[in-house]
Amino acid sequence: MLNLAGNAYDFGNVLFAVLQHLEHQRPALDPEELEERLQEFVTDKLAEIRKAYVEQGGSDSYWAALE
Repeated sequence: MLNLAGNAYDFGNVLFAVLQHLEHQRPALDPEELEERLQEFVTDKLAEIRKAYVEQGGSDSYWAALE
């Protein structure tokens, strides 16, 4: 599978960006809602990254594997 949009969208870089985003949000979360809210944050961050990825000409098959 080839990533045509550049190394900023490599699996490791995207994973790092998502985890970094989660770590910034986690301290403010109630432990009882943690799992549900973390999933929302992951979904939101991936949507943000995907928008930039598509603008760079990335392929749908690569993104599907990345998600």
